[in-house]
Amino acid sequence: MAKTMNPYLQTLYDQIGRMAFFMMGAKNITFDNASNVLQWRIANSKFNSVQVRYDIGEDLYQLTFSTETKQTITEVVMEQVEASDLHATIERMTGLRLSLARVYA
Repeated sequence: MAKTMNPYLQTLYDQIGRMAFFMMGAKNITFDNASNVLQWRIANSKFNSVQVRYDIGEDLYQLTFSTETKQTITEVVMEQVEASDLHATIERMTGLRLSLARVYA
């Protein structure tokens, strides 16, 4: 039987958006309903994995960006991120664009 995302994770997935996952080249998208975690792997960035955890009590997100090599694992954690800041935070940390919207200086 296929697992389905709980409503919190489905909302998170929808807030990030299919186009954003496509533009990141997201692979191996996994989720954990018990801990409200959505995780995926990316390429062409200084990080190769992104994990987003939803805190139900505070209605905020924790983003963890990680890079794994044979010798080291590096993680950068951003706490208390609001839904409206998800795209900007992911773009800033990965250096990848998440939409085709025009950028004006």
